Amino acid sequence: MLQRVPSELCEVAGSLVKLEIHNEGARLLVLTGLKRIVDLTELQLQDCQLDRLPSALLALTHLRTLDLQHNNLRTLEELLGLVHLQRLSCLKLAYNRVLALPPTVGVLRALELLDLSNNQLKSLPPALFTLHRLRRLLLAGNLLPELPSERTVTHLSSNRWPHLNKPTNKIEVFAAVCGTSGCLYKPTEASPCGFDPVDFSANLVQVLAPYRA
Repeated sequence: MLQRVPSELCEVAGSLVKLEIHNEGARLLVLTGLKRIVDLTELQLQDCQLDRLPSALLALTHLRTLDLQHNNLRTLEELLGLVHLQRLSCLKLAYNRVLALPPTVGVLRALELLDLSNNQLKSLPPALFTLHRLRRLLLAGNLLPELPSERTVTHLSSNRWPHLNKPTNKIEVFAAVCGTSGCLYKPTEASPCGFDPVDFSANLVQVLAPYRA
């Protein structure tokens, strides 16, 4: 198990594009070494007992995938600092203890996949639904009592989430459960059926409004 990002990595920093550290539950205390590996495009720090987003991430401007699953994150207040990661398209934060998703999630404009499953979320900020490129949202295993209101979704779909407002979709509300899987669907152009899944299984949602085409 590691207590710090190995200094030896600096010797190959110019050619290193992917770094995986699975620390088996031991706390990774010093991450300043990450600042020198500026060409990283994929970073995994799992089971490192991280309780906050590391400040060293701000230097990794080429990062496309950030995987911090299986840690001890409770707050995501530092999300605003990730505004410099303009290529970040995949953010995995499953199996943490996140209590709230801050409105600053809206600065992550390149996000296509956001995994927040198995946390302790009780609500979702409207800013989440301003992410134009978001194609997959995983929310299973949280404490969400309800889905976004029809007023919120229709407003965002017509003004800030264009792929929810294509003439062939005419979406009015978030809609339809596929069997009992807990997959909520939203129309997109990418899926052959016109829908991509939003997974909200194992939450507290009791009623879904029907999709009206």
